[in-house]
Amino acid sequence: MSGKTLYFFTDSYPYKGESFVGNEIKALAPFYDKIKLFSSLKGSVVKDALPYNVELFHIDENVSGKSAILFLILV
Repeated sequence: MSGKTLYFFTDSYPYKGESFVGNEIKALAPFYDKIKLFSSLKGSVVKDALPYNVELFHIDENVSGKSAILFLILV
């Protein structure tokens, strides 16, 4: 691969049964070196196993503007 990274934003996956997103992540994983999955819902247990190249990040719903941009630059 050519170092491709996908930034994927969702409200609740992988914590609350969004099967569509789960299927999409699994289908997209072979085409990217990294997938950075950002979820605004914090949960204690990941419902589905994530592919090896997926990193999960929690985004606080109150983060916006410059703080959100800085967060994305740092990851």
